[in-house]
Amino acid sequence: MRWLHFVTDFGDMLCVTAAALVVLAWSWTFLNRLTASAFGLAYVVAVASTAAGKMLAQQFFPPVQEASVWTLSDGAPSGHVTLSILVYGVTAWFCLRSGRSWLAILGVFASVGIVAGIIVTRVGLHAHTIPDVTAGVGLGALVLSFPVWISQTDPLMPRPSVRWLLIGILVAAVLLQLSGLRVRNDFGLL
Repeated sequence: MRWLHFVTDFGDMLCVTAAALVVLAWSWTFLNRLTASAFGLAYVVAVASTAAGKMLAQQFFPPVQEASVWTLSDGAPSGHVTLSILVYGVTAWFCLRSGRSWLAILGVFASVGIVAGIIVTRVGLHAHTIPDVTAGVGLGALVLSFPVWISQTDPLMPRPSVRWLLIGILVAAVLLQLSGLRVRNDFGLL
């Protein structure tokens, strides 16, 4: 069970926000301000939409402990899944756009692996039902489409190395994993 918590904590709001700040700073510095701003706006929309969805779900659906694994619960949509699809999804996108280096390929596989792990562990830990996670996937994909679309509109967008992006996310994630701080436990949110 400990490894499930380790994996799912990469989607914890504190950890994924640190990764989002790295993505924002990297894209602002190495890409362009429009793409960075689109990502920042998408992150704010993802957090607000997830919070609004959870408030609605609490009015209409049973607590996750009482819900069937195949029905929505009061925790829908999964915030871990929504935010991780946005943050790690845009990281994978930037890695794809940077070229075919071994580091870019590793970045794509790591990003997709983290998202897949978070999706599986949210259900495995009984924190969410399958429809809760599916709602998070849908919302995450929707908000991810905005920064991806914006980054495609600039044909002159540079293709910098993703080395510092991946190192920054790794350092932020490892430090937060080691700190033990979690939004869900320590602050009672998401």
